[in-house]
Order: sequence, then C-alpha cells, then structure tokens
Amino acid sequence: MSVLKSLVKETVIYGLSYSLVRVLNFILLTPFLTTLFRDTKGFLSIHADIYFYIALGIAFLTYRMETAYFRFAKEDDFKNKIFIQASQFIWLSCAAFVLLVYVFNSQLNAILKFPNLESHILLAVWIIILDVICSLPFAKLRFDGKAKEYAIIKVLSVLLNLLFVFLFLYFLPKWSSEFSYFKKDGNAILYFLLLANLLGSLFSFLYLYKEWKSIFTKPNWSGFSKIVDYIWPLIIVTIAYTINQYGSTSFLKYLLPGTAIENFNYSADFNAAFRLAVIMSIFVTAFNYAAEPFFFRHQKDLDAKSKYAQVSSYFTIACCVILISTCLFRDLAATLFLSGYSGSIHLISILLLSNYFVGLASNFSTWYKLTDRTLNSAMISIISLLLTFGLSIWLIPKYGVDASAWILLICNIFIAVCSYLQGQKHYPIDYPLIRILGYLTVSLILVVSLPLLINFMHLNFILASLIKFCAIGAFLWISLTIEEKSKLKTE
Repeated sequence: MSVLKSLVKETVIYGLSYSLVRVLNFILLTPFLTTLFRDTKGFLSIHADIYFYIALGIAFLTYRMETAYFRFAKEDDFKNKIFIQASQFIWLSCAAFVLLVYVFNSQLNAILKFPNLESHILLAVWIIILDVICSLPFAKLRFDGKAKEYAIIKVLSVLLNLLFVFLFLYFLPKWSSEFSYFKKDGNAILYFLLLANLLGSLFSFLYLYKEWKSIFTKPNWSGFSKIVDYIWPLIIVTIAYTINQYGSTSFLKYLLPGTAIENFNYSADFNAAFRLAVIMSIFVTAFNYAAEPFFFRHQKDLDAKSKYAQVSSYFTIACCVILISTCLFRDLAATLFLSGYSGSIHLISILLLSNYFVGLASNFSTWYKLTDRTLNSAMISIISLLLTFGLSIWLIPKYGVDASAWILLICNIFIAVCSYLQGQKHYPIDYPLIRILGYLTVSLILVVSLPLLINFMHLNFILASLIKFCAIGAFLWISLTIEEKSKLKTE
C-alpha cells in the first residue's frame, strides 16, 4: 500500500501542475470562450482544429524523448549524455520545422482550409517550438523527483496564459473602445488566444534556462542509434494517438458535405461537448504523468506486476466516479459551461467513456515500454489509425458529428483490448478484469437508470442532487471496500 500511496502522492503533485491548472482553465476559459464565439461559433471549431495541429506538431517533434530519457537515464552508457543528445536533436529538428512553415505558410493555410489565418499559423508554430524544447527539461525534473519545481513552472505558465487571455479579451475592450472589436471578431479572438498561450510557453522556456543551457556543447552521437531504435515506434504511437483523440474536427471539416466554414459551424456544438468531457482526460493525463516514471522505477521489484494490476483497479474506480458525476450533473454543467452549445450534450457519456479507455489502454501498455517491444505498440496504433480513417470516411458523411464520438470510443476500446492481449503474451500481468468490468458496468447502470428514476418520481433539484451524491458516495465506498478485501486475500 505504501507504493500506491507514493503513486497517489506523485499523482496529486502532478495534478497540481496539470490537473488543477487544466481544471482552472476549463472552469474559467470554457464559458468565456463559448460566450466570445457565440456569434461566430465556427471559430470555436477552428480553435479546436488549430490546437489539434499544435498537439500533432508537439507529438512529432518531441520524438517521445521523455520516455527514452526515463528508459536510458539510469544506464551507465547514457546517463551522462542522453539529455544533451536528445535536446540537440530536438533543437535541430525545430529549426528545420520553423524554416519549412515560414516558406510554405500560405500553402499550408490553404491545405488546412483556414480563412486567411497565416499569422495565426505562425503563432501556433512558435507555441509548438517552445513546448517541444521544454518537454525534455520537464521530463528531467520528473525523473529527478523535482515534482514541486515542475508544478510551480506549470502552474505559473498556465496562470500567465489565463491572465493574458482575460487582459486581451476582457479588460482591454472594457477599458478602451479602441479594443472593443477584439470581442466581436472571431479572427481577432483566436489570434489573442494563441498569443496568450505563446507568452505562457515563453515563460516556461525562460524559467527552464538552467536546465537546457548545458546542451550547447560539441555533439556526441555515440549510442544515439539505440535511442532511435527505441523511440521511432513510439513516435508512431503518439502521432496515431493524437490523430485518434483530437482529429475529429479535421475529419468533420473534410468529410461533411458543406464548405469548410459551414462544417466548422456545424461541428461547434460537438467541440463544446468535447471540452466538457475533457474532465476525464485531465485525470487520465495527470495519472500518466505520474505513472510512467513510477512504472520504470519499480520494474525490478519482485512484486512489480501485482502493483501494476492493483493500480489499474484503483484507476478504474476513480474514472468511474468522474463518469458518474459528470453524466448525472451534465445538464447543470451544460448550463454553466455550454450555454448555447447544447446540440451535442447527449454525446458526453460516449466521450467520457472514450477517455477512460485511453487511460485503461495506457495501464495495459506497460509491457511494451518495460520490455522494449515498442514496435508491437506501433502496429496496434497503425491499425487503430486505419480504423479511425476507415470509419470516419464511411460514417461521418452519413451520420454527422455523432459518428465522431462513436468512432473515438470504438477505436479506444480496440486499442485497450489489443494492448491487453499483447501484454498477456509478452509481459503477463494478472489484471483484475472482473472487478474492472464490474465497476464499469455498475457505473453505466447508474448513469442510465438514476435519471429515469428521478424523472419518474418527479423530484425537485435538491432532492435529486442529494440522491445523486448518495449514489456516487455509495459506489465509491463499496468499490474501495471490495479492493481492500481483495488486497487482504492476496497478502
């Protein structure tokens, strides 16, 4: 249990740096953005689409060097040089990337079907560059156990981002009529959102100077081919993951029957619902931030596999609580955060489930990182990406935005199942599948049946909320009790 407490502690600390600021971002920014873009709803979709390409650029240019760093930093042959080698490679790649985008900026804008957003693309490129350069110094802080310093930088960066957003889009238009158009022009809103993000990323870059200043030495590429052999399948995994998880708006943009602008407008409600479902994604990502170095540190423990199995069960309980809570109070959340964008609110449960299976697949994927079988995971990712493309081309023209949510769920279930089956072959772990499926089934029953029961009884909001809170509390208490009894049986 002490090991689980260690993981919980790290998850909480990284949660303060990732989850808390993302929650603040969600609480403050989501209603603000949906209000700002209400008269130009398509720009909410363009905002999501640009950030998909930012995520894709980061996924490619980081080359999963963080994972390689965790993997090789303790080896005698690499511990004194891997950070410098990986950083130099990333910096050179970023320089080439910037040059290409500046040369082909207009063509890129046309390919992406954006309405004359060349200047926005350049801001997005610099966000990518700064975040990519900072990725390895952040990984070093995580590996060295400097969670508090990591948290401080992340929190301050996001808070600065939020500060500049409200400065540009709320206070300046309020203080001077010269800036009033900021709040009415979707193009201007999007530009200043990106500029605020860039300034937040610049803060992280400057703060981490002491971490990356050491890389400007004579290159020493000895042994780097071993790192490349390890990471190239992971690059495929990350790119496939990014497209699968965040590419919905682009698929809708290209595959719906209207023009690009019409399709952006049509998918705005879906993107708003996607923002609400991000609450599950926030927890999953925070968990992964803590879990990846945790799994590597404990891989040589005699009871490592039992620890990994136990972690998956507690992870499922936490995700089920988020699923139940969000679905039972989705109407309240929609009123608070998605006013005017409720057209796809019925997809919330599907999107939440999809994000849960992302986390479960990550739990089941421990084997390929610990056994260096990254090629196996790359094959799963390639197949899942082909599945996403195939289903999107087939279903989106027929069923519209609803198809995107179901495609996301199907692909994430596929990845989780394949990861489990491959893991049992190469690094067998006795995951508590019956309990995991049991918790998930009970959660879905509560999500479906409780609103029907409340409507049948015609309960007011207060009584209905009380019943919902009791159901959530009972689920959590019973689940944790089951886990404690199971733990006692195995000891």
